[in-house]
Amino acid sequence: MSPNNEQLFINRLKQHPKLLERMEALLNVVENAAGNCTKADDAEQYVIDELRKMGNDALPCWTKPLSRRKKNRLTLKL
Repeated sequence: MSPNNEQLFINRLKQHPKLLERMEALLNVVENAAGNCTKADDAEQYVIDELRKMGNDALPCWTKPLSRRKKNRLTLKL
């Protein structure tokens, strides 16, 4: 990733604090920051759990702009 793309990615991620938290949690698993992933099965389960949580957090982020666009279209039609 180029430095420009990296900065753009970071700026975009900052607009979604929940996703930023999940990315940090995923990095903590990868880096075994808590020291509790001593087996591959444990690490795999932690990654799966974090990705599931990230998906749950991502959907509301996706729907907010969609809802705003629909509301704006409705307002324009009136």
